[in-house]
Amino acid sequence: MKMLVVLPARLNSKRIPHKPLQVILGKPLLQRVVEEVLAMNLGAQHIVVAADSEELCGVVEGWESCDVVDVELVDVPCRNGTERVAWLFEHRPQYRDVDVVVNIQVDQLLLPREAVLGAVDRVVGKTCNPIGTVVVPQALCHDPYPMPYAVEALVERDSGRCLSFWRGPLWRQKLVLAPHIWVGRHVGVYAYHPLALEEWARLPFTREERETGLEQLRPLIAGCPIGAALLLLPLPLTIDTPQDLQWARQQFS
Repeated sequence: MKMLVVLPARLNSKRIPHKPLQVILGKPLLQRVVEEVLAMNLGAQHIVVAADSEELCGVVEGWESCDVVDVELVDVPCRNGTERVAWLFEHRPQYRDVDVVVNIQVDQLLLPREAVLGAVDRVVGKTCNPIGTVVVPQALCHDPYPMPYAVEALVERDSGRCLSFWRGPLWRQKLVLAPHIWVGRHVGVYAYHPLALEEWARLPFTREERETGLEQLRPLIAGCPIGAALLLLPLPLTIDTPQDLQWARQQFS
């Protein structure tokens, strides 16, 4: 199996300016995530940081620990990480000879190897889903403080297919559980069959995606199945808000 792993990196986010370069115990967030991915020994043909600015490219290229990682400038307008990954895949032919493309969001700290391999297995394994992702059961999600931007997934129990995604507080107000479904916390990892990645990029931007900021609603609404790998491990640390960043710094201190 040939694998391409992409870490789409955007210098500025709405809630944390220069988020990839925010320092956690002496290292920028992005460097920590890249080093964790390298330590997974995924056997990928390529690991690429797809950065949105020359400044970010220059910083990453200066990290000795990341000398086996490619750095590519993707400074075209992209609304989310998947669009950045799709642009790289379309315009950089040296990365196209693969069976699966993996997108690891660069705000995911302490992401277990099992999460990435689980998402990949949803695409290349028996289920053959065009897109795979990762969900942690709600019973294992113990938030140390309120997390209003956390994303939850509704998953069909037998097939493992995602039925919907929503931001936490609003989701809990609308949720009506049934025996054949379960709910859990979504983890920022995607695996795509190359054709599914290209199709995702061609789909029109939806009202639901615009209102929630959830890119995965675009293929779901279009009828493209997203399979969820069940992760029975503690949640990764997601750096989404200044409070998340402060918490992560405390955990690494």
